[in-house]
Amino acid sequence: MPRKIVLLFVVVARNRGNKRDAVSQEKLTVIEDFTIESGKTKEMVNILKNFDAQKDRVIFLTHEVDHMLLRAGGNVPYLKVIRADMASTYDLLSSRRLFIQKSALAKLEEVLS
Repeated sequence: MPRKIVLLFVVVARNRGNKRDAVSQEKLTVIEDFTIESGKTKEMVNILKNFDAQKDRVIFLTHEVDHMLLRAGGNVPYLKVIRADMASTYDLLSSRRLFIQKSALAKLEEVLS
């Protein structure tokens, strides 16, 4: 496993355990790339329900700007949708759940290096 990804696990775990705990406790989830066609908030809320991520502070990292995804997540108070290259350490540390699109993983690795 690349060193930068291991560092990401450590950041997400926030000193609550080892790097594997972040994945086993589902604090970090790598998901397939997708888009929301209609941009409706209800669709984003349903996606978060499927991952059981309601009422948690959620960060959603994307590879590039997806306006429909931003629009759908804009009215969800506990969700922050940002590009992976714009993610800050504060964003990663303040989240309780972190969702990363597969295409954003390489971009995040560049940022953390």
